[in-house]
Amino acid sequence: MIAAACGDLLSPTATVAFEELVVLAQRPGAPTPPDVTFWVRNGGETVQALRHPDPFGTVFAEVSFPVGSLASLNGEPISSVDSVRVTISATTGIYEISLSPSGLAFAPGALPTAVFSYSLYGDLSVADGMATFDNRQAYAGALAVWEEVTVGQWRIARGSTAPRIDEIEARVVAPGTFLVAAVR
Repeated sequence: MIAAACGDLLSPTATVAFEELVVLAQRPGAPTPPDVTFWVRNGGETVQALRHPDPFGTVFAEVSFPVGSLASLNGEPISSVDSVRVTISATTGIYEISLSPSGLAFAPGALPTAVFSYSLYGDLSVADGMATFDNRQAYAGALAVWEEVTVGQWRIARGSTAPRIDEIEARVVAPGTFLVAAVR
């Protein structure tokens, strides 16, 4: 499990500077997924994929909002019949997403999940030549989802794990920026 490997090195609340991370890059020429804006219904599950604009619609990341995941928006409670407009944006060249609006709060017992898929466009060669990783598989095994805590400071996102080969997932505690990386 990736979370266990990273958890051995860092406490769940420990933060690291961006410069201490080896961020998973996309292969040169990988098409950047366009932003996606959609409504999340609090009374039902909502799943939204961010897809590369290639002929296959390759998934870059997918965010799942379980029933009752929305707690409040800008301090106002959200009921089971309410919906909130959410935007997910990808960063060009790396495996990073931003989720907004910033004033959205999630219910602790029904946190959304973000899953990054890097099978087609992931560039594991970013770790080549680094003493930290014996090979690309070692780098892939050290990957986790990281969330930005403050500008330039990151921590491992809650429940970060690799459910399948070439996928990394974690819980989304709050809107913000999330990326796939390993500690340098």
